[in-house]
Amino acid sequence: MPCYFDSSVILCSLLQQAGADAVVGIWESQSERVSSVLLEAECVTVLRRAAALQPTRSASRFLSARLDALDELLKGIHLRNVDIEVLRCLRQEPRFGGCRTLDAIHLATALLFQEQSEDPVIVATMDERMKLLSVSLGLPVA
Repeated sequence: MPCYFDSSVILCSLLQQAGADAVVGIWESQSERVSSVLLEAECVTVLRRAAALQPTRSASRFLSARLDALDELLKGIHLRNVDIEVLRCLRQEPRFGGCRTLDAIHLATALLFQEQSEDPVIVATMDERMKLLSVSLGLPVA
């Protein structure tokens, strides 16, 4: 069964936020991991912001270690490009008007993975609004 990971889940693990242990459990229990290329872009951007908050002497090491960990995670996930099909899905689903743009792109991508899968695509997110919209779109939440 495919599991769609959004950046909030990956960042929770990389930044050792509350819930990181549960995130690791979700990651390890899934054999088919999918997401959008947005995942990498969002994670890199947030990790750079987090590194800027570190003491100057350790900021470079902080960022390097987390980018290395991100690269390892990315090896275990199939990323889909934001393409014309994703944009078509965005245009067709009126409920995307009630969420942030990047969340809409993530969920449109999850719906496209769902179209290609015989099994339900589970959405893994830490974002409560994204959880609610996922369920309303018929996507179960991890």
